[in-house]
Amino acid sequence: MSKNIVEKIEKIVRDKCLEEGNPYGERYWRYHIQSVVKIGRELAEKYGADVEIVEIAALLHDFARISEREWEKIHHIKGAEIAFELLNELNYPKDRIVRIQKCILTHTKRDGDVNRESIEQRILADSDAFSHIRNFTNLLFYTYNIAKMDVDEGRLWVLNEVEEYWGKISTQSKIYIEEDYRVIKKALSI
Repeated sequence: MSKNIVEKIEKIVRDKCLEEGNPYGERYWRYHIQSVVKIGRELAEKYGADVEIVEIAALLHDFARISEREWEKIHHIKGAEIAFELLNELNYPKDRIVRIQKCILTHTKRDGDVNRESIEQRILADSDAFSHIRNFTNLLFYTYNIAKMDVDEGRLWVLNEVEEYWGKISTQSKIYIEEDYRVIKKALSI
């Protein structure tokens, strides 16, 4: 379609993250959203998927979460609704909006490739999970600065989180990120 639509969505999401009082803030924008977009773009190019669909879905996948804290558990549902409203206002094609909504709706499922009809849906789910692994320092920040865990408790919690996210990634995508996963796992293991 056009780079213009991606840039507009990027600005909307970045501005929401940077709003005063947003509990997720700049750190979430920099270490998660941008990471999901970058990883998603890389995987979309490798798999020959629709890069624009993946980029827009990656930008919007957690928009509900950063908009309303109460939507944490249903952010994928609310996010798909918000995506429709935003993209519709921007006159984005309806068929492409539906594809983006499906990506957002299925990005949180923990069942591997099941219920993901398209490569773009799988890429968003894989990118989201891999972002948490690649940016495990963000998990460490949460562990020690927000949850106030001690060193061993925090290390084990982060190791468990990395394992859980690894389990969410499709077999197809694991081959591209396995080295990162092994290095991080080794660093967290004693």
